[in-house]
Amino acid sequence: MYVGKLRAQLIFTIFIMFLLPFIFVFALFYINSEIYDVTYKTQDYLIIFGIAGAFAGFQLLLLYFIGPASIERHYGGQIQWISSDYDSRLWEMIQVRAKEAGVGLTKIGVLQTDEINAFVYGYGKKKGRLVLTQGLLKHLDFDEVEGVVGHELGHVRHRDMSITLMLIAVPLLISSLYRFSFYTSGRGRRDRNNTWLIIVIIILFFATYFASILLMRYVSRIREYYADAHSVELLKDPRPIVQGLAKLTYKNAITEDTIIKTRTNTHALMIVSPMASAHQADEARKTIAEVKVDLDKYGDVGGADIDEEKLEDAMEKELKGGESIMRTHPLTAKRILGALKYAEELKLI
Repeated sequence: MYVGKLRAQLIFTIFIMFLLPFIFVFALFYINSEIYDVTYKTQDYLIIFGIAGAFAGFQLLLLYFIGPASIERHYGGQIQWISSDYDSRLWEMIQVRAKEAGVGLTKIGVLQTDEINAFVYGYGKKKGRLVLTQGLLKHLDFDEVEGVVGHELGHVRHRDMSITLMLIAVPLLISSLYRFSFYTSGRGRRDRNNTWLIIVIIILFFATYFASILLMRYVSRIREYYADAHSVELLKDPRPIVQGLAKLTYKNAITEDTIIKTRTNTHALMIVSPMASAHQADEARKTIAEVKVDLDKYGDVGGADIDEEKLEDAMEKELKGGESIMRTHPLTAKRILGALKYAEELKLI
C-alpha cells in the first residue's frame, strides 16, 4: 500500500509534467489565433515542437555525457575510489547488498570530508557510482551505514538519475518553446499591436516553467521516500535507515562543526539535503497542526547516540514547521515515519 501509493503519485506527477509543454503551445496558439485570426495546421505544431525539441534534446545529450564526469570534477579529486583493501567488511557489505538489490556499481568512493552524507550518480541499474563521506563512516554505526547504502542502492534500482534527466527535459523544452514562440506569434496581422500577446506569452512561460520546477521538486521528494522504503525492504529492518536519517539530520543540526557545507549544485544528490540539514530541527516557526510523535511502540529507533526524547522533540518541531514546496528532500520526520509505516506493512515491527 505505502510503496504502491508512492508509485502512483510518481507516475501521475510525471504525466502532468509532460503535459505542460503541450499546454503552453496550445494555449499560445489558441490566443494567437483569436487575436490575429490565424488558422494553425498540424504542421505548425510539428515545426515548433520539432525545432524546440531538437534544441532541448541537444542540451540533454550534453548533460547525459558530461554529467557523471562533471560531478567528479566538482569535488576536485576529493573522492578516493576504494576496493576491498580499504575496508574489507564495508566492501563486502556493499557488494552483497548491491547483488541482493539487483544493481551494479562501477565505482565506490569515499569523499574526504567530515561532512555526514552519501550519494549515488550514473545512469542505468548496472552503472551506479556510490559515494560515502568520511564523516558518515566515522559517525554512523556499521548497521546505520548499511541502511544508508540500502537507500542509495534504491536510487540505482529505481533508475532515479535517468528519471531526473528525463524530467529535466520538460523545463528545457518549455524554455525552447518560449524562445521560438515569438517567431510564430502575430504573423497574420502585422498592423496590430502585439504587446498584449507578448505579455501573455511571458506569463504562460513563467507559469508552465515554474510549475515544472515545482513538480520536479515533488518528484524528488517522492523518490527519497521510495529509496527509504527500499532500504527497509532490503535490510528487512527499518532501524538502520531511521537511525541513519536521525543522525544525518538532527545530529548535524545540533553539532555545528559537522554541518554540511557541500556546494549547492549537487545538494539534490545527497541522502539528506545540505541546504536544509542545518536548520531542519529548528523549523517550528509556525504551528500548522498539532502533531504528536510517539516512537515508543517502535523501540529504540534513535540508536545509542541519540536521545529518544530529544529525537521526538526535534521531529515534532519539524512537523509543526511544515514543508516547503521548494524542497528537494522531504522533512526527515516524515521520512522516519514513512519508513516505520512501511516496516509495519511488511510486519517487520
